[in-house]
Amino acid sequence: MLFKARLLVLGLLSMMVFGAFASTAAAEPGPWWHHREVGNQLKGMKIEKQSPETFEGKGEGTELTTKVGNEEIKLKCNIKAKGSVWNEPAQGQGEVTPIYENCESNNIVGCKATVVAEGTPQTIHLIWKYKGNAKELENKPQQQQQGQEWDGVIFPSGVAFVLNKAGTELELSKKSSFAEIKFAATGCKLLNSLSGKAEGSVAFSSLYLNEFSKEPTLNFPGGKPWQHAWWQAVGQFVPFTASLTFRETEAKFSGQLPIKFAKQEVGVFES
Repeated sequence: MLFKARLLVLGLLSMMVFGAFASTAAAEPGPWWHHREVGNQLKGMKIEKQSPETFEGKGEGTELTTKVGNEEIKLKCNIKAKGSVWNEPAQGQGEVTPIYENCESNNIVGCKATVVAEGTPQTIHLIWKYKGNAKELENKPQQQQQGQEWDGVIFPSGVAFVLNKAGTELELSKKSSFAEIKFAATGCKLLNSLSGKAEGSVAFSSLYLNEFSKEPTLNFPGGKPWQHAWWQAVGQFVPFTASLTFRETEAKFSGQLPIKFAKQEVGVFES
């Protein structure tokens, strides 16, 4: 009888250990896209890859800031964009195709530029904000227990996250171009006929978690925000730094892009 009781206790302990492991392994890192019919007050459903939500957008005055030599350059453009969003196994993803119009330097009067997007459509990933606190990387509900919000990150087509050699941060799998910028042959002073590629990634934010909208606005902060994402190979959240360069020099992208989803309201949730 004592032997059977011991077996029962061992069996229960094994189930508890396995259950805890399974719960951790099955955690949903997110963030996730959800959608619902306009006016519906429910949480909605996750967006399946086979049924993505499409959108279009148009924004004025988005700005790329960088340096050429010691000279700070600001390039303003209007943007038209179209794309779609859905969920992959680890988090929400999507794609966007931008068209840059009416580009000019706002610190050199009359200086025009052409910006041609390369490798479109570009990739969208949902990702978590990060303030550099190691506790933020714990495998816990990111908003409910950690008080975090989400970011989006965009990088060129064909590029993915990889773990750096030190195993401490995520980085992009290869160097690739967002767009090629060509300044006019005249009217741009030291920039006359200058061309270069914008490479790396840019971050954006929009609605707070658990909010829906059919017409949200994407906000590009112009800084160099930290973020973190789930990395299945190590089973934990790993930091990622969104960086952007123009001609090998650090650049910043700022401004707003209002978008409109074609069919339903869309929001971002942690589960």
